[in-house]
Amino acid sequence: MKQQMINDIKTSKFQLFTAIDYLLIDVMNNMGFDKLSYQDRLLKAKEFFAEQDLDKWSNEKIKQFLLANNADEPVLAFAGIKALQDFLWNRPSGYMVSFDAVASGTQIMSALTCSIKGMYYTGILGNTRNDIYMEAGKEYMRISGNSLGNLKENRQKLKDSLMTFYYGSLDKPRRILGKHNVKYFHETAKSVSEGAYWLRNTLIDGWDATKSVQGWLLPDLFTAYCPVEELVTYKSILNGTPLKYKIKEQRPIERSVSNAANVVHSVDAYVMREMVRRAMYDKTNIAYVIYLLTQAKHVNQDPTFALTGKDKLDKFIKIYERTKVLTITILDKLQSISDVLALSQEHRDELLSLLQLLIQQPHYEIVVVHDCFKCLPNYMNYTRYQYNHIMANLVKSNLLNFLLEQTTVDQVKHNVPQAFKDELAKYVLESNYG
Repeated sequence: MKQQMINDIKTSKFQLFTAIDYLLIDVMNNMGFDKLSYQDRLLKAKEFFAEQDLDKWSNEKIKQFLLANNADEPVLAFAGIKALQDFLWNRPSGYMVSFDAVASGTQIMSALTCSIKGMYYTGILGNTRNDIYMEAGKEYMRISGNSLGNLKENRQKLKDSLMTFYYGSLDKPRRILGKHNVKYFHETAKSVSEGAYWLRNTLIDGWDATKSVQGWLLPDLFTAYCPVEELVTYKSILNGTPLKYKIKEQRPIERSVSNAANVVHSVDAYVMREMVRRAMYDKTNIAYVIYLLTQAKHVNQDPTFALTGKDKLDKFIKIYERTKVLTITILDKLQSISDVLALSQEHRDELLSLLQLLIQQPHYEIVVVHDCFKCLPNYMNYTRYQYNHIMANLVKSNLLNFLLEQTTVDQVKHNVPQAFKDELAKYVLESNYG
């Protein structure tokens, strides 16, 4: 592993920005500078706007500016500049800034498998605004000795190939790169994230051909339900004319690549649900559970967990002990001191630590579209930090093995020393570009 990468990971510190900073960064994102560091995006904004009377720009002047600078997303950039004007005029706009996770599927696969290089290239380690597709393009050229065009074209072709490959496709990389280059592509995919490469293959190879439904439980008790369907051809005769028609039928099939995508998407969806819960939480509920957890410290308590006979609460207790994934979905089920005492000491401590952080942040609205998170700029520091917190929790958890037990026929395990996972999770909390 490159020393530069190690140094970047170890020295990274989570950065905080002001509301005006986030507005400027948002505009720069939509102008096409989202691959720059936050500091460089702010410098670019200063370069564009420092000597300008931005508050006096007409709509027409904004359009001309965006056209002259070839904005990637001119409509969104226009809206961001209007929000900047509102800020300068000291009037509320209600404008939400958008921040996307970096290659969220590969990022989650890398986090679950503790793949350092994959985590670094997808932004949840370090302080560098990395681009896994650009890195893949460079790596492919190094391995194969071939160029797919200029650097931008190289990146796009590797992005189209890599993204679909990790989700199970082999056809697209073959079509884009050519059959004779597939071996180089496999080496590239493994090099940029060995963990994502392993997980993709494991989920495909572990397909259970006896099931007509693929299903698994997530840490917040959400059940992923994926019927297995196959196109079946039937023959018939209509008015003396033979015909064939196809119908999708639910039935077990010998092989499928669908779990490579579906399992990862389900974790992505869990992250989104947890993000929403942590932004739009019930402050009264959290304060009450903090009170219960604090009171529990004064009771002579068993450090292990116990079952309560309450179905939902017992399920939350069991799934935490299996996965070590912390979700605040459990709060509604913690209604008394006896409920809290049923949790293990570790679970109580982890939950109390999270809730004491959460109650210090305001309740605010967040809008989520896949891996894009939108909120008012005043709250983006909280949004970025909570995303890091959730990803760090995934890194040190046992969620991957819990999912593999449910989705692979031979119940494969991916074992990483807990001390290593705990140390890695600390660095995730300090990352800046997840």
